[in-house]
Amino acid sequence: MGALTVSRIDTSLLNLAVPVALIAIALYFLFAPKLSDADRASRLPFEPFVPVLGFVVGFYDGIFGPGTGSFFTVGFVVLFGLGLTRATGSTKALNVTSNLAALVIFIPQGQVIWPIALVMAIGQIAGGYIGARTGIRYGAAVIRPLVVVVSIAMALKLIFFP
Repeated sequence: MGALTVSRIDTSLLNLAVPVALIAIALYFLFAPKLSDADRASRLPFEPFVPVLGFVVGFYDGIFGPGTGSFFTVGFVVLFGLGLTRATGSTKALNVTSNLAALVIFIPQGQVIWPIALVMAIGQIAGGYIGARTGIRYGAAVIRPLVVVVSIAMALKLIFFP
């Protein structure tokens, strides 16, 4: 739905809103007490609300994209009480799903620049593999600071190089 919508709306508001949201995520992960790999009590029932989270963040991903993984991770930690490593792993499954759904729309429209897309896909697979192995091995001790650094870096990139 986001990929269909992007060609029909003005996304300039996102140029400001997304960096602010990414900085808020960084601050949450920086200052939130007891962010660990241990699961906690869920604030929302998992089964009916995970599809809602997937739709909302997936819609955003189809329209704009940057920070999608951070938004999914925060949703899993804050709303569903998942530990950081489990939340990050679940994020990967939803992120690839939203990317594939967007491709279903963008490929027939001829919106994919294949040489760039293939290089990015290779980098994403390699980075995902290394990141997953690192996350499993070191858990929240590595994931937490990386979420902070990556969220701030993406926010700065979007602010200074839109």
